[in-house]
Order: sequence, then C-alpha cells, then structure tokens
Amino acid sequence: MTETSPVAILGHAVSTTLIFLLITATNAVFADNCPAVDCGCAELSDNHFRTQCFTQEKRLKEACADNNKQPTNYCHIQGRSATPSLLKLVLGPVITLNDDQIENLESNIETMTWSLRDDMSNMINAEASGEFKKALGWQKSFAQTRERMFATHRQMAESWLTIGELDDANAIWEQAANDAMTYGVQLLEHGKSLQEKQDASESNKKAYAVLALRALRNAGKEFERAGEAFRAHGEFEQSAQAWEQAAKASILIADWKAQHDSEERVVNFYRSQASSRFYQAAMQWSIAGDNTNVDLAVVNAEKHLTLKL
Repeated sequence: MTETSPVAILGHAVSTTLIFLLITATNAVFADNCPAVDCGCAELSDNHFRTQCFTQEKRLKEACADNNKQPTNYCHIQGRSATPSLLKLVLGPVITLNDDQIENLESNIETMTWSLRDDMSNMINAEASGEFKKALGWQKSFAQTRERMFATHRQMAESWLTIGELDDANAIWEQAANDAMTYGVQLLEHGKSLQEKQDASESNKKAYAVLALRALRNAGKEFERAGEAFRAHGEFEQSAQAWEQAAKASILIADWKAQHDSEERVVNFYRSQASSRFYQAAMQWSIAGDNTNVDLAVVNAEKHLTLKL
C-alpha cells in the first residue's frame, strides 16, 4: 500500500477548504444579489416543493439583479414569510402572554364579534339606501376589526402553546379557522350579489364595482386566514380546502375583471394570485398525504400562472 505523505494530505485539505470557501462565497454573493427577493423556501417541509421554491427563487434573484435590484415577479411557491408575495396574509412577530393575560383577551374577542355584526348590518343597510360612501366605510371597519380579531386569536394560541397548553392553543386555532371560513363565505356571497347589482344598475355601476371588489378580496383573505389556522392545529385537509377557496375567490375576480375589459395586467395579477393559493393548497394536501389532490392543485396552479418566471 502506498503511504500518503503529510504534505499531500495537507495539500488535499487546503484544496478542499478552498473549494468549500469558494462555494460558500458564491452562495453568499448569490443570496445578496437581490435581498428584496426571499421566497421563504427553507420554511417548507416538503422536499419536492422546497426544491422547486429554491429553483424559482434563484431565477427571481437573477432577474432582479439584472433589473437594478428591483424584483420583476412574485414568489409563487413560497413559505409564510416570502417577499414579494401575491398572498394577502402577513404574519408578523407575536408577543406571548401569560395565562391571566390570555384569558383577559376573551372579552376582546366577544366585543369584536358584536362589532362585526353591527358593521355588516350597517354596510348592507347603507348599500340598500344608496349611501355607497357610508357602505364603503362600514366595509373598511369590518376588515380592520377582522384584522385585529385574527391577530388576537393568533396571539392567544401562540401564547397557550408557549406555556405548554396544547389543547387550549388548538381550541383557539379551531375557533379562528371556523370564524374565518364563516366570514369568508359571507363576504364571497355578498361580493357576488354586488356583482349582479353592478350589471343590473344603470347609474351606480362604479360604486357597486368598488364594493364588490373589496368584498371578494376580503373573502379571499379570510380563506387564507382559515388555511393558516387549520394548518396551525394540524387540520391539513381543511387547510388545503380553505386555500382552494381563496384561489377560487381570485379566479372569480379575474374572470369578472376580464368580462369588464380591465387591463390584462390586472387580470393576470388575480390569476397569478390564484396560482399562488393553489400551490399553498398543494403543499397542505402533500402534508395530509393526499397525492391525488396534490396533483390536481398543482395542475390548477400552473393553469393560472400568467406571470411567468
């Protein structure tokens, strides 16, 4: 057997180290060539989708670097913290609370629930009486209250989880998911009725169009919230179904915009948003082990991906 000299061993070690440093440096340069693009790929648990995400992110970063470090497209296969994103749900940091503080928030949830009922009732009454500016105000109030309500549910659930009370955390997430699905369906149906009123109206088409668009966009966001809440307590099939509902809300808007001669870029935005939502559904179906629905969701995602990479 031929002995390897210490010099040869040292030379090999140096070469290996240099190669490692070169690869590391190359990756660092690549990662920094467009910090405005970060698809959150490392957050994805599915190896297949994580690999696809990194491939997509690489192309986006390269295009961004060639465009003066300005993104040219959105992440479509993405983690929860991705940017730029077509998804509406933004999950910021959570300040966790102790058990007494968590229980005190229950009354806040009850107050917000009553406020939402009033906002919805006032909005519908204002629309019926032709007071469209007031209706828009009530619609905005409803959306803002829902933003606070979901954030409160999330803070409560994450706090219970930190304390170690898994059952309490899951109960809060279940409540948040069911609330979001309920409001999502309400807003979706209301948006559809406003679309019909726009088509039938002679003098208030623009007002109905504005209200309908907001209702449908808010419906899509509610379904995103439901998807996140179901995911958070392990209901992956229901999470996937919620994300598919969100995608269908985007398709409804895109089709409506196309029928009313909107700019192609606007129509494409909502179709691509549907694509991103279908990819989220596919990833949840994957976690649930339902490969048939994974394939169907991916087909739908690719079908609506009009903002090509």
